[in-house]
Order: sequence, then structure tokens, then C-alpha cells
Amino acid sequence: PRFVVEITSPETQRTDSIEKAAAYFETPSIESYVQVSQTALAVAVHRRDAGQPTWITERLVQPADELRLDSLGFSLALARLYRRTGLLAE
Repeated sequence: PRFVVEITSPETQRTDSIEKAAAYFETPSIESYVQVSQTALAVAVHRRDAGQPTWITERLVQPADELRLDSLGFSLALARLYRRTGLLAE
């Protein structure tokens, strides 16, 4: 896969953030790994640094923040992602 998107919960947070993340970071085909919280307005976007073995993490926490996957031409504001969840201040 080139992209992995996971919805995290308090029960899976440790496994997702440590064990699964380590495996994804070692998978050469993965360009981006996105973790979306189901209990808070919070998205972590881990992107492989082009041509490097390192990753860059972007944390999105504001309704206007944009989740972007440029190589797919995909962009979505957190306000839209989290609408109807009860997590946005009305």
C-alpha cells in the first residue's frame, strides 16, 4: 500500500502509535500514514521525507486544518471530517 489511514480509539492508541506505526515506517511502499482520533479533533499525518529514510509528522487539531495527500490530489478540512461526530464546538 501507498497510504494507510487508521481510526484510533483509547483502546487501540498504544498499539497503533507504537507497534503498527513501527511496521508502517519500515514498509518502503508507504508514503503516508494517517492516524485519526475518534475521541478528539486530532489527526496525525506521517509523511515519508522524499528520498530519505526519515518521516515528517504534521499534527492537525483545528477545524480549518486540512488533511492533504498531495499525490492523490486529496484535501479535506477537519471540520468536514469530524462533522456529525459531536466533537466540533458549534
